Amino acid sequence: MSTGTDRGRAPADEVRALLEEHGRTLAREAGITLRDKPAPLFQLLVLTLLASTRISAGVAVATARELWAAGWRTPTRLLGSTWQERVDALGRGGYRRYDESTATRLEELCHRLEQDHGGDLRRLRPPTAVT
Repeated sequence: MSTGTDRGRAPADEVRALLEEHGRTLAREAGITLRDKPAPLFQLLVLTLLASTRISAGVAVATARELWAAGWRTPTRLLGSTWQERVDALGRGGYRRYDESTATRLEELCHRLEQDHGGDLRRLRPPTAVT
């Protein structure tokens, strides 16, 4: 029976070994504790958006931490900020070259998430029926 890895370890053991060898994840560095709740899933989406630009992972992580420090850990909280407040927080994190467009993209993302999924990424896919 295959364990899903080339080294013969269970997948969870493989993940632990990789983390021991290579360090922490970007999510952990950004202060995101992953669990099945809306806020950390939203934070992971924001970190992904930040890291998707031509900018270093360190700057993306620092910028995410600035957003969390401002209290914007949910779409509702982020929508309570002004565009200028977001630009300023992005700049403090080092995200200066893309701060204005990203401030707009974050707002659009939050509006869409609130309107289409009630602010909860777990609602992207309906639960599967158990038969």
